[in-house]
Amino acid sequence: MKKKVILRRILISVFFLWVMVSGVYILIIAAPGDPSHYLVSEKFSPEIIKNTRESFGLDRPLIVQYASWLKNIILFDFGISFKMKKPVISIISPALLFTSLFAFLSLILQLLIAVAGGALSYMLNSRLLNRVLSNLSLILFSAPTFVLGLFLILIFSLWFDLFPVSGLKSFRYIERGFWAELPDMIHHMILPLFTLSAGGAALIYNYLRKSIENVKDSQFILYLHSIGKTKSELFFKHILPNAINPLISVLGVEAGVLLGGSLIVEVLFGLPGMGRLTYDAIGSRDYPLAAGCVLISGFLMITANLAADLIKANIDKRLLKSQMN
Repeated sequence: MKKKVILRRILISVFFLWVMVSGVYILIIAAPGDPSHYLVSEKFSPEIIKNTRESFGLDRPLIVQYASWLKNIILFDFGISFKMKKPVISIISPALLFTSLFAFLSLILQLLIAVAGGALSYMLNSRLLNRVLSNLSLILFSAPTFVLGLFLILIFSLWFDLFPVSGLKSFRYIERGFWAELPDMIHHMILPLFTLSAGGAALIYNYLRKSIENVKDSQFILYLHSIGKTKSELFFKHILPNAINPLISVLGVEAGVLLGGSLIVEVLFGLPGMGRLTYDAIGSRDYPLAAGCVLISGFLMITANLAADLIKANIDKRLLKSQMN
């Protein structure tokens, strides 16, 4: 029965991935304009333009183009980028590596901020501090990512000139070696990381704080407190491990949200990731590259959510039983 539940979740995930990618592909093709203009100049002869369209299959009916594309996708062939004239997978690989690292660092930062906030709230047990943290988390969670990013750029880049406006590294550090460039890259990544992490950190903090409230009033915590365990020992050894378990599904969803949210942040700060690449591909009507970006991003998002559901179901068997009914 457990295998049937897992198989059903996988099939549902595959279906949603197909719907998402197909929708994007159809919308790009239906947009006005001709992608052959990005392949050859309009100054070329009509015959050259015609031959180019035929070589890329752009002269065939849309349903035939879609069927051919879907077949190639199943065979892990994402095609050739119209604009860059290179295999799509070779273009996506470095951008995917950057976005994956960016999202991972953001998730770690979110957890650190949430745990630090939860620890302060428990250790100090101050109503004023709890109120300040709650209001701050509400503001950060409610603020749209692009608004927060623009606000940070305005204050810390334009007004105080503390951080770069965009890019991954300064011109003076280019080709000086990894260790020479690393401090400059960290300097460039501070604002983008905080922009991407702020809303998620606020969400995780609120879930964690409520979970801590439930755990700290349990009988075994009261018993440990009565025999002289310190607050820090109680929090890090007993309360935090038990409070984090319910957050697994939230973290899985947040991992997917990060991959989507990074699109806005990468475009806003000019970072060389999947978001910027997808934006440029859609803007230039590069069908193979845009579809490949969406397919891989969607696959990662759905896989993260699926993994979180399966892990949580293994931890809490009641969830698995509810899926069987």
